[in-house]
Amino acid sequence: MAPSDILFVICTRLSLERYTETPTSKSIAKLEKMHGPIPTRVFSDNTRGLSACYNEAINDCQQRFIVFIHDDIFINDIYIFD
Repeated sequence: MAPSDILFVICTRLSLERYTETPTSKSIAKLEKMHGPIPTRVFSDNTRGLSACYNEAINDCQQRFIVFIHDDIFINDIYIFD
């Protein structure tokens, strides 16, 4: 599976600037160094319910798979796309 087949959807109450300091953002940045661009959809400064954001992401998704992930998760599997 190619990284471009997966959309990572992250909802955070943090600003986009502060989101870049989270474990999730840092993990995706590391994965992008190894695998190239990874589609992500970040709902920063979010005050809506998760279901509203997730449904919006589902409606707009161009990828085969979606991963819904919290902003405090560290992705430690470098083989995630295998």
